[in-house]
Amino acid sequence: MSNIYAGAGQWENKRQVWQEMEREGVKKIPGISYIELRGKVFDFKVAYNRNPQSDAIHTYLINLWKEMKAAGFTPNTATVMHDMTEEEKDCHLCFHSEKLALAFGLMNTPEGTPLTITQNLRVCPDCHEPQLYNTCQ
Repeated sequence: MSNIYAGAGQWENKRQVWQEMEREGVKKIPGISYIELRGKVFDFKVAYNRNPQSDAIHTYLINLWKEMKAAGFTPNTATVMHDMTEEEKDCHLCFHSEKLALAFGLMNTPEGTPLTITQNLRVCPDCHEPQLYNTCQ
């Protein structure tokens, strides 16, 4: 329900849903992306810096994000269900858990290595819209 309100820009209604969830003790499961490298599973969450390479991953993603945008990629900020400025939404998408896992995999494998990233929730529309594949080929 919270995301329905957010999608409609009804931020106060979204806040009320979250307040009710808090009163009732309902917890939202955070989105987590997983990648397995060399027999070990690594997990990533937005704004979760447990990985020892966290700073390098963020730097890598910032540079990749700039390259993608220079090549014509436009982030789908409509998928961000938070009351933020467009710039904040752009930044949020850059450091989405799926992108953190991808950057980690790219940094730690030889070029051309197939990478498999799994998630516990829905697939990010910003990561999987057809425009991404069309502009980054």
